[in-house]
Amino acid sequence: MTAIPDSFNLDELTAALENAPAEAEYKVDEKLSSDEIWDLAHEETVRTGKMTDNGPVFHKAMVMQILAKLQHFHTSMGDSVRENGAPDEVFNAWSRDAGKIQAAICILMTVSVDDDDFMLEESCRN
Repeated sequence: MTAIPDSFNLDELTAALENAPAEAEYKVDEKLSSDEIWDLAHEETVRTGKMTDNGPVFHKAMVMQILAKLQHFHTSMGDSVRENGAPDEVFNAWSRDAGKIQAAICILMTVSVDDDDFMLEESCRN
C-alpha cells in the first residue's frame, strides 16, 4: 500500500505538473492507427502498473480479464454466425479461436509472477 504523506509542498507539486510530459490526446470516436493503438496500450499498461504495489499480479489479473472477454466474444460470435445460418466452417473458426484463447488462459494460470499470485494453479505452487 502507498503511504499518505503528512504534508506536501505546493511549489514542488506545481513544478512537477509544469514539467510533466504532455499526455497524448486520443478521442474515443476516432479510428486509431495500429501504432497509436500499440502506444496507447503501452501507456495504459505503465499507468496501471503504478496503481498497486504488486504490478505483476495486477497485470496478470488484467490479462486474465482481457482474455476471458476475448474468449466470450469469440464464443458469442460463433453462436451468432451459427444462428444466422453461416456455414459450419465459419462457426468452427470462431470456436477454434475461443479454444486457443482458453488455452492461453490455462497456460497463464501455470505461470507464477509473485508469491502473492492468487491466480496460480494450486499444482504449480511450491
